[in-house]
Amino acid sequence: MSNGFPRLLANLNVSLGFTSYQSGKLYLLGRNPKGGLMVDERLFPKAMGLTVQGHTLALATLFQIQRFENVLDKGQAINHTQDACYVPRLTYTTGVLDAHEIGVMADGRIVFVNTAYNCLAVPSERHSFTPIWMPPFISALLNEDRCHLNGLAMDKGKPRYVTAVSRSDTIDGWRDRRANGGIVIDVESGETVCSGLSMPHSPRIVDGRLWVLNSGSGELGEVDLASGAFRPHVFCPGFVRG
Repeated sequence: MSNGFPRLLANLNVSLGFTSYQSGKLYLLGRNPKGGLMVDERLFPKAMGLTVQGHTLALATLFQIQRFENVLDKGQAINHTQDACYVPRLTYTTGVLDAHEIGVMADGRIVFVNTAYNCLAVPSERHSFTPIWMPPFISALLNEDRCHLNGLAMDKGKPRYVTAVSRSDTIDGWRDRRANGGIVIDVESGETVCSGLSMPHSPRIVDGRLWVLNSGSGELGEVDLASGAFRPHVFCPGFVRG
């Protein structure tokens, strides 16, 4: 950790949450009353997608979708320190779906990227999941990771953009197209808005602009929706995602 990291959190007035599927942990980083770093970590097998929307924190793990709710109101704190306390409220057992990114829709339902079945899905009260969208080039709902669908950008409570490693419709067909087969898809239209990427992940809409990680090249950049071009802004050493 750099010496200036706690000061950066203070200047931005934020805390950070992230996951590591390799260690199987959810990490929450904040500031303690003395201005130092406060770290909380919890074990979740293959912790992957993570989102916070309002009072809800949603987490995708190896075979479950977890929903937590912040039980503190504005102005409340635990031990005069923590201003949020996320308590587990719902757990959906989905089976192993290789669930990647996750979001909370306007109606409160959790939506997640079901990578194994190449679709966006919501938890089901009866089945492992309910599919709500598939890329137009995927011909069947099967337990075959065909395109490695992974990233999800939400906009106004709806899934808007997703990323995939390739436009493949055969099992594991994405693996030999990782160098430049990556795409960003508009969920509403089904159209590819950017292509030629290397294993893209984690699209996000910020102030109306679409950002994405071009993970295979270690780049954070912006998609020009008018031209379909990817414009890198920052180089990040390593395989960036999340």
